Amino acid sequence: ANPRDKPITTNKTLTLKFGGNSKDFPMYLVSDSRPNDDDVKKYVNVQKNSREKVLSKREASRLRRRQDDLVNNYTYTKEDIERNLQERKKTGKTSTNLGLEQTRAEIAVQSAESALSEAKRRLED
Repeated sequence: ANPRDKPITTNKTLTLKFGGNSKDFPMYLVSDSRPNDDDVKKYVNVQKNSREKVLSKREASRLRRRQDDLVNNYTYTKEDIERNLQERKKTGKTSTNLGLEQTRAEIAVQSAESALSEAKRRLED
């Protein structure tokens, strides 16, 4: 993350697996800094002791590129928008103004449609 970027808040969780154990953590608690040498050594030792596959540098790079691509180029679908609205209704984080919510949803749908048409146009070129 770039220090100049606006901080992003989320209520999503990330399942972290270390050896045979896995646990869910809120994403805001997970560090995005690079692991140091001690972290890597611990990871390799635990993976080898539990006879599990050790992540290679190539695989880690591929996963990082895929993650960055998803973060920077993800296009929301109508299902994503509807699911987000349903989640917001459950948590009570909706606007009391129904017209405002409908306008926001319509803008999000138009944005997704324009991004899709732009991607199709680039694909055809």
